[in-house]
Amino acid sequence: MGLIPNLRSWNLLNTSTFELLVGQFEPVGMTKEISINWATHTALNRQLSILQFLNRNSETFSFQGTFHARDILFNDVEDDLIQLESWTFNAEPEGRPPVLHFWVGDGHLSRDVVLQSISGITYSRPTFFGGVKMVTFTLNMIEYNEFSLDDTGSFDTRFHRSKTRDYYELLTAREYSNPLLGDVIRKRHPTQPVIQVGDIVKLPSVEGVRREKVTQTSIQLATAYGKRLMPQKQLRLDMFDLRARPFVSHVIVED
Repeated sequence: MGLIPNLRSWNLLNTSTFELLVGQFEPVGMTKEISINWATHTALNRQLSILQFLNRNSETFSFQGTFHARDILFNDVEDDLIQLESWTFNAEPEGRPPVLHFWVGDGHLSRDVVLQSISGITYSRPTFFGGVKMVTFTLNMIEYNEFSLDDTGSFDTRFHRSKTRDYYELLTAREYSNPLLGDVIRKRHPTQPVIQVGDIVKLPSVEGVRREKVTQTSIQLATAYGKRLMPQKQLRLDMFDLRARPFVSHVIVED
């Protein structure tokens, strides 16, 4: 290695083991891709579709790299490739491939990433001693963003303008196939206990309500039999449990 480091090279650092892999040459065809997910919805008699933002994807990076033998007697090309490939396997204790810190040159491009693929691995002709002189490959990476189950977000994704005969249980039966969630949505609209024509109702995504549990809130029902588990109270609880189960109901079509 010279006194002056090669500021054109690329670098990958395993953030768990601190193993460092330094590219010998500058990355070829270095690209970064930024993408956004939008959903389109069509409506009757509407000329243009409705465009709704969903989320922003993680950035992706791609470049072509080269490993070249530094010494005719030692096959370090294969060692570098094996180390790179090892970062595509599950690592303990995370149970997933390691998170890598990637940067180019002086760090003008620097991200925490995970490997998506190592494609197009091409070997040169063997050396006189049967070793690998050069190998080229394309490295594809995805930006890594830390995730926690404690993260919360806004799940209000749809707004419904109520029509004649709309009520919360009917809306949740259509939206989530669960009419009991109507009580959950009703509580989120304290100023609209009964839906009127033209009211705007927020309907969260199913992810925003799937952990909600419908419980009795009536004081009379909650305290009618006291705290002791009596036969009458058990019968009432069994009845509530039975009514909470899915069932097939006949739909009456009006003329």
